Amino acid sequence: MIWVIDVNKAALNIKPFTRKVWKSNKIKREWEEKINRISRLYHEAEWNMVARGNRDVCTVHMSKNDYDYLNKKLTEDEMFWYPLHKTANYDGFSHTHIEPQGDEYNHYGVAGKTKESVMKFKEADEKGNHYKIGELLGFPECCQKFFQEYFVEKQDIDPIFPSAKNTDNSEYIQKQNKEIVVLKHTDFEALQVLRYFGFRITSHLPCSMDCERTKEKAELWKETMKDMDLGAYNILKEILNMSFKWDANNGILEVTTPIFKGITTTGIYDKRRIIKKGKLDW
Repeated sequence: MIWVIDVNKAALNIKPFTRKVWKSNKIKREWEEKINRISRLYHEAEWNMVARGNRDVCTVHMSKNDYDYLNKKLTEDEMFWYPLHKTANYDGFSHTHIEPQGDEYNHYGVAGKTKESVMKFKEADEKGNHYKIGELLGFPECCQKFFQEYFVEKQDIDPIFPSAKNTDNSEYIQKQNKEIVVLKHTDFEALQVLRYFGFRITSHLPCSMDCERTKEKAELWKETMKDMDLGAYNILKEILNMSFKWDANNGILEVTTPIFKGITTTGIYDKRRIIKKGKLDW
């Protein structure tokens, strides 16, 4: 199915993008290749989790240039793939599927170890059965309910802020034009504040940033990543444990870490939304 979102409430009509601004040239030289390395790690782990039999299915975005590569991977890993929708080409991270204009588009589809699981996902997608989709993708039940409440029912296309509010020992502060959550602790396995830039362990939106069921699910993801590239996994873990500031305002999101600021799109909210963890010196 295609997500239908009221853009007046949820998002600016801005073409998806992501940008990084490095804290210094020295840090860029030290970290740029590391960043590229761990960005590849998550996407390859998502596929390998299915190839290893740790998940029923995964979703796949395929461009016209990917046909030969994907068919080779499907044959090697004895997997099936089914195209579900055509989506517009874009650079960066998108919260929803975007209707293509003209002949330039990607295919959004589902891949799995069995034809049966792929067809179950197709049926659930056509019916808009988000619980079944989440079950097939291996999402914890508590996080499926969270997704249903915020993304589907409240049409919050980027429900990171309510996930932070649900985190134990968090402090919630309201000001005239701001909502702020100050986090004393997060579990890196359940942290999605850097997902826009390819930095995360699991593929779902956790109901909190210390979700126990997410941490349990993450064990297989971590094992897969370590087997693929232990060094990249350790870098990813280091980044996810860093201090950060997540700042959403008027449809634009800025995430500040000790090494870079990431800029992308998000939803539009009545107040500016900020999540803080630790201290930053810029």
